[in-house]
Amino acid sequence: MISIWANSQVYSSCEQSFRLNESGDLKVPKDKTDEFCNGACLTETHLVLNCVDHILANFVFYNKATIRDVRDTVQAGCGSGPERGNFNVEEHMAETSKARTPATYQILVGLVLMVLGNGLLF
Repeated sequence: MISIWANSQVYSSCEQSFRLNESGDLKVPKDKTDEFCNGACLTETHLVLNCVDHILANFVFYNKATIRDVRDTVQAGCGSGPERGNFNVEEHMAETSKARTPATYQILVGLVLMVLGNGLLF
C-alpha cells in the first residue's frame, strides 16, 4: 500500500531515473542537474528524506549512507561550487569521512592520554 502511494503521489512529477533508491543512490546525470535541482525531484527527494528521518532517525541506506550524507550530497550537487552536478553519494561520503579522520584521531589520542595519565597518578 505504501509503495503504491509513494509511486503515485510522492514521485508523480519526478523522472524515475532521478529518484533516491533504497541503496542510497541518486543517479542524476550531470547534464540533468538543472532539471533535478530546479524541479520537483529536489522537493520530492527532500520530502522522502524528511519522512524517513522522522520515522527512523538513525536510518542507514544499503550503501551505509545516512540521511545527512544524502542531504549533503544533494546540497553539493545542486550548489554552485565545484561539486555541482556530482550526485555520487558514496564518493561524497568518502570525501567527508576523510575530512573527519583528523578530528577522530585527535579524540582517540586524547582518550588514550587521559587513560595513561590517570594510570600514572595512581
